Amino acid sequence: MKTMNLMRIFPDFGMIVKLVSVVFIESGSFLTFYFYWLFNFNMFKLLLGTQPDMKDYPGVSPTLASFLIEYRNSVGDINPPTYDYWQEDVAGAGLMVNLNQSYFMIFQLFMNVVLLNFLIAIISQSYEQVNSEQELHLYMQKAEFNLETANLFETISKVYKSSNILISTTATTSSHEANSEWKGIVKTIKTMFNEESKIQNEKAEQVKQDINLIKTQLKEQSDKTDQILSLLKELKETN
Repeated sequence: MKTMNLMRIFPDFGMIVKLVSVVFIESGSFLTFYFYWLFNFNMFKLLLGTQPDMKDYPGVSPTLASFLIEYRNSVGDINPPTYDYWQEDVAGAGLMVNLNQSYFMIFQLFMNVVLLNFLIAIISQSYEQVNSEQELHLYMQKAEFNLETANLFETISKVYKSSNILISTTATTSSHEANSEWKGIVKTIKTMFNEESKIQNEKAEQVKQDINLIKTQLKEQSDKTDQILSLLKELKETN
């Protein structure tokens, strides 16, 4: 952890360290939910009489080996269930084999397709969040290092009874400053959609105004027509 903390000296590594910490914080609740379902699926698999393949887990208990196999299945390292007991001539063997295969299909759908993609979405969201605030994080890291340096110099001054410290710095241009306009792909897409939505709303409002104008003109024409008909009726009655 201290090595990762020192890596923040370099801006690019500092953003990676910040991203990793944000990802772990943001995905904490989801990972708890993920492993909860992984545990439940593993228990259900054991109840169905599935035997774990122990050749990759020498010296490990069958229950833990089964959980590790389920974890590997959940991240795409597919290992279909084995049920040697139910392949023997025992009562209900056909039903249990079908239940095992159905369980494996539901597990793959829920863990690999649904939850794993949720995790990817959370990581992508965290990346966008950190990337859109990279300028802020960069200066926060600089402020933290300045505080640590000040504390270090204060300690040195107390130890050596000296306050004469020469600090040498060099002017550098951060690559993050050059990319300060970058706000992330998702945020850019949202901005584009908002702008397009604003344009479409303006067009819709203009169409609405045109329709109201046409209605007004039609009403005026209708009133004029009624007046003409009234005059014609009066002329006819006079004659």
